Amino acid sequence: MENTKKIKLLIAVPALECGGMEKYTALFCNSINTNLFDIVLVVLNNQNPFFKITNTQITVINLNIKNVRYSIFKLLNVIKKIKPNIVYCTGNHLNLYLAIFRKLLGNTILLVARETSIVQYNNKRAKLPWLYDKLVKIFYCKIDFLISQSYYMQNDLIKNYNINPNKATVIYNPIAYDRSIKKVEKTDGNVPKIFITVARLSEEKGIDRLIASVAHLSFPYQYYIIGDGKLKQTLQNQIKILNLQNKVFLVGRKNNPFNELSQVDLFLMGSRYEGLGNVLLEATSYGIPIVAFNSPGGIAEVVQDGVNGFLVEDGNETAFVSTIEKAINYNFDRQNIIDTTVQKFSIEKIIPQTEQLLISLCN
Repeated sequence: MENTKKIKLLIAVPALECGGMEKYTALFCNSINTNLFDIVLVVLNNQNPFFKITNTQITVINLNIKNVRYSIFKLLNVIKKIKPNIVYCTGNHLNLYLAIFRKLLGNTILLVARETSIVQYNNKRAKLPWLYDKLVKIFYCKIDFLISQSYYMQNDLIKNYNINPNKATVIYNPIAYDRSIKKVEKTDGNVPKIFITVARLSEEKGIDRLIASVAHLSFPYQYYIIGDGKLKQTLQNQIKILNLQNKVFLVGRKNNPFNELSQVDLFLMGSRYEGLGNVLLEATSYGIPIVAFNSPGGIAEVVQDGVNGFLVEDGNETAFVSTIEKAINYNFDRQNIIDTTVQKFSIEKIIPQTEQLLISLCN
């Protein structure tokens, strides 16, 4: 890219609140090579940002729109003013919305979308699932190029939504690894075992089946569930009914949940489906082994049995209990877990992959 003009990149995202999509956006913006790209980040609603854009070379525009469906005119006005080479959007609803209005962008602008979930499962959460799914099937093929977080996600798009395999690729989520942070050690001796989960408290994250599983453990443990969401009271009621108030704790959101821990035995993953799982990468970057249901999505692309954790047949809570018991006595090489995670998913590896893709699409 020497002696050539920078690529004008407009990144569109619904919000910068707490979530995997939002975290990816912040990591991408704070790490992208601004010698190659001139970047404007358009946030539909940036009133309560959880993640911060620290890269001073990034122009951030807040449209102050709470719902994606009302954003098109303001978004098109910004695009018309900026005249980017590429509009890079992330988030299922926003991807579909821009795909529907693809013609209004014109032929000189490339629309590149990053898919954040497994479309066939995510569509079922829409108010009118049958209509939403039909719209995706009709319009997603209008997107010039699609990036998926996992091969499972990409295969779903190609098989079920008419996506041209030549216009799709997989680029894993990046992690920001701080080499000054020591790995999280397992608990010592006879003290209670420590388990954690970091997740939004929503139905698809499967926190309910994790709580139901740990209720059957016979040894002392403390289980910390980090996150917030609409099912908080429902899960608190479940904890009370199972008499787990002294063992299972809903501790709310934390800015740096892994930084606050010195000893953790296992990270528990209960998702009913998961695109890839940013929290899995974060946990393993600290050397924490995983026990996860092998649910639809990219979890199996992260968790390797006996290496950085164990996978359990999806929905089999009895097997989940026995796998926890197996995992706490398993001699995981925690430093190897860190090294292999960083080698595969570090920002230094992942962000240049996206940069090179965007450059190649412009060329």
